[in-house]
Amino acid sequence: MASSVLAAFLSGGGDGALASKSLVPLVLVHVNIWAYALCFWIQQPVLPYLSEELGADAVAFGTLASAMSVLSLVGGAAMGRLTDTSGAKLTIMISQVGGLAMYSMMAMATSFPLLLLSRTPALLQHAMLCSQAALAELTLEEHRATAMGRLSLSYAVGMVIGSPIGGQLAEYIGYRGVAAVAAGLTLAVIVADLLLLPELRVHHEDKKGPKQEQEPASSQGGGAVAQTRAFLRVLTQRKVAHLLLVIMPISVGIGSFRAMLPLAGKSAFGLESADLGWFISYAAFIGLLTNVFVIGPVTKVLGQGNSIAAAALVQAISYAANAHVTTYTQLLVITVPATVASTLLYTLSSSLMSLAVDKDNTGTAISISHGARSVVGIISPIVGGFVYDSRGWQGTAHFAAASALFTLVLASTVAHKTLHELAGVAAAAAADKKKTS
Repeated sequence: MASSVLAAFLSGGGDGALASKSLVPLVLVHVNIWAYALCFWIQQPVLPYLSEELGADAVAFGTLASAMSVLSLVGGAAMGRLTDTSGAKLTIMISQVGGLAMYSMMAMATSFPLLLLSRTPALLQHAMLCSQAALAELTLEEHRATAMGRLSLSYAVGMVIGSPIGGQLAEYIGYRGVAAVAAGLTLAVIVADLLLLPELRVHHEDKKGPKQEQEPASSQGGGAVAQTRAFLRVLTQRKVAHLLLVIMPISVGIGSFRAMLPLAGKSAFGLESADLGWFISYAAFIGLLTNVFVIGPVTKVLGQGNSIAAAALVQAISYAANAHVTTYTQLLVITVPATVASTLLYTLSSSLMSLAVDKDNTGTAISISHGARSVVGIISPIVGGFVYDSRGWQGTAHFAAASALFTLVLASTVAHKTLHELAGVAAAAAADKKKTS
């Protein structure tokens, strides 16, 4: 049956037994991510041109990206905890409302300060975080990594087609018109969520045996102090801390490399802005294929923990090779292993983070993972700029390679036990399912 096949694919499972009961929410979660990516990447190519039209220089435009990362960092923790206490449906809709506000304000911006103000709803835009938390409720643990890879696939589809569409639409309806289109699509998704998306609340499992220590009521929701305590409690757990320790160095390296690529593109490879846009789509398409064909088989053979170490090794080799790339064709070739590895790292780190805590704190844990990426988004352009100015493109590539090697060392030493334990959680769940099937 077609619906069972679709449900099994979206949930990362093979038989669709559980997934078929969750087909509508699974589809809607993926629609949310696809539309979220589509709308963001539709407006992204016109943003620099609208900024220039409104009188912004390069430094002012850079402020937009930094502002979004700061706001995302601040809002991620709160949205993650709200997901745990109030359910993923509410926070998915809040994230989409944030997108609607951003694109609507952008469509009406008549000065650069107003355009900068339009970035403030980024505080609420955490659809991927909330959707990953929803998948933790809708999928089995042994299929979690594959299911999250499929979710990233939906994002990649939106990213691949969004950027070219935005550039083409701008020629007919203008920069603000493109933002208005993004707002309209987002509004349609909000209506669909309101009417069709069921409640996605974490199921609190009953504790057996004698009376056990329970979370205070104030920490399960309510005030900012209680929410902060709950967030810090999850952040300081060994497994969560070790995952962050592993992911942060390589993420800074990747972020620094990507931030400097536009600057080096024209001088090193003769890229114009249109070429760069298609290059981004090319990399996104590779990520899409990785989520469909690579993540599942690789994790079955290596396990999730070893897959992260292997991805770090591939990244180190790829970035070291980038230091010696001299043509656009060579860049396209070396982008394949680098993108496959970065996609593995992104998807598997989110999957492992969801397994690092109990179900009551899944949203908070995933928000910590996304918050770490926001920190990377703030500091990577600064670090990359310093390295690029002092060491050039080769130095930037070498820095990214060194960051990947550092992550490999940490994954093989300090965090090895944690990665092994988390990989065992998914393996044990898979074994239990085989026994009961």
